[in-house]
Amino acid sequence: MRKMIIFLAAAASLGTHATWAAPGDTHICKWKDNKVAAFSVGGDDSLRSQTTFAIPLMTQRGIYGTWWVNTGRGHDELGFDFIDDQSYWVAAVKAGHDLASHTLHHTGARDAADADWEIGENARRIWAIQPGTKILLFDRGGGTVWDVSEDVIQQALAEYHCLESRGARAVDHQTWLINHTAAEFRSYVDAAIKDGGYHTLIFHGIGPNAEWGGQKDGDAFVALLDYLYEKKDLVWSDTFTKVCKYVEERDKSNLAAKEASPTRIRIGLTSALDTSEGMFDNPITLRTEVPPEWKTCTVTQGDVSTVYPVEAGVVQYSAVPNAGDISIVPGGATKPLPVAANALAPLPAAPPGPPVLPTKVIDGFDYKSDAQLNSAWWDFSCGNKTTISLRPAAGSEGKQNMKYIHAAGDKGFSGRLRRNTSLDLSPYGHLSMWIKPSNTKDPITFQFMEAIQSEFWEASFLPQTTEGQTIILPLTKEYFHHPSWFAGAEADGVIDLSNIKLMSIYVSGNETGAVVFANIRAIKAMPASGYIPVAATASTPALTETGRCTAKK
Repeated sequence: MRKMIIFLAAAASLGTHATWAAPGDTHICKWKDNKVAAFSVGGDDSLRSQTTFAIPLMTQRGIYGTWWVNTGRGHDELGFDFIDDQSYWVAAVKAGHDLASHTLHHTGARDAADADWEIGENARRIWAIQPGTKILLFDRGGGTVWDVSEDVIQQALAEYHCLESRGARAVDHQTWLINHTAAEFRSYVDAAIKDGGYHTLIFHGIGPNAEWGGQKDGDAFVALLDYLYEKKDLVWSDTFTKVCKYVEERDKSNLAAKEASPTRIRIGLTSALDTSEGMFDNPITLRTEVPPEWKTCTVTQGDVSTVYPVEAGVVQYSAVPNAGDISIVPGGATKPLPVAANALAPLPAAPPGPPVLPTKVIDGFDYKSDAQLNSAWWDFSCGNKTTISLRPAAGSEGKQNMKYIHAAGDKGFSGRLRRNTSLDLSPYGHLSMWIKPSNTKDPITFQFMEAIQSEFWEASFLPQTTEGQTIILPLTKEYFHHPSWFAGAEADGVIDLSNIKLMSIYVSGNETGAVVFANIRAIKAMPASGYIPVAATASTPALTETGRCTAKK
């Protein structure tokens, strides 16, 4: 048994030929089709700019990426568009892209059951779209909170065939909060060709409407794609998943020469990997020395036969580990190579841009159960105990409301944090919400955090009445201010409503009470009958940028 792997630049691409000992001698190529290098482009968070800008341009050039998606996100959230534009993600997969797991909601997990749901349900939804890929690359997501042990996470990952990585070992060029130039992008491709390795780019937003610290220069991104297209004879550009599979199969497969005669060569290609459907089942590229008089070869593995040309006494072909012996015999008519297109194909369809409505619903409390409500609104361990539940609307706006009960305690406050928040409120000037408190002496605070600079803002007020009432909070520095504990190093003192990540509601005090909340919205204009409550002083807990309680500063 013998295994040899080429870790040099592809000989065919460099115009030279490696001389092997005899017919039947076989090597696994470092990269698919014996290319010099490999390159992958992809992105996180299933963002709208990916489906509207990046993916159509990539598909047009036959360049396919891996996209780490949150299949439970959408419905007017900033960038996150999987739910709203799922048909476009399905179309991307059919074109050649693939999906990886970034968890269901990009928030982490509160307990073992939540971790299993965040990892498992996301996997199930992805498998429904791409049933041919069981293995899923996995990334937990920045800023997520996992209140479970590492063993619990790893157990869930193993159960759902998730590999916690970006795939094969690579030179990853950073993109977060960096707006690369076309020259920089081209240099990364040149570096891959020079070192014969694997280079990657993982974006968030891409293009003129890039979200989440993404690549704003769309022309530079197009220049990257055009350069990859230009260098396609040297660089294998494909999804992270396919490159990962190739490298694993390349490094963990064994070759065995079983027969080498003037009329037939037979080779065994085996691996200890799980090569069942959807696992490590991608073809890898092999090169076999054949007798000099052979001009073409028919290569058969299982019930699949393909004719390949012979060049300088070597046949190059594809095979799958554990799919049966490889039989190579002389002869057969090769099919003519497709004629290269002189022009790019038309751009595939992209989803339309979301409309800017006069009113944006932040939370209408349209959850199906109390369990869903509690999954969306997390309790604070550093505050007095709270209980929240759904109630049919009775005099309040909307169809359902949230009843918030705060127990007696000694912490000075109670609160809940809405974890699935990613909002662009920049077109709006006010927040509107319906409240019905049980008393008028406990201040209520509404707080949010900017996603990019992690700058916290809050407004506190005393309820005017215990009757149901719609209150209006102006989204200005005259009403909102930094919490007393906040001292962010990167704070600029400007309320940036274009990317709101965390949103919390607090009730101050240590006595038992209740507040009913309904129909939290952002509105453009102050209604004629709107009521702005008088600002009050209140204390809130010091939080990390992931929404965890921390020691007060």
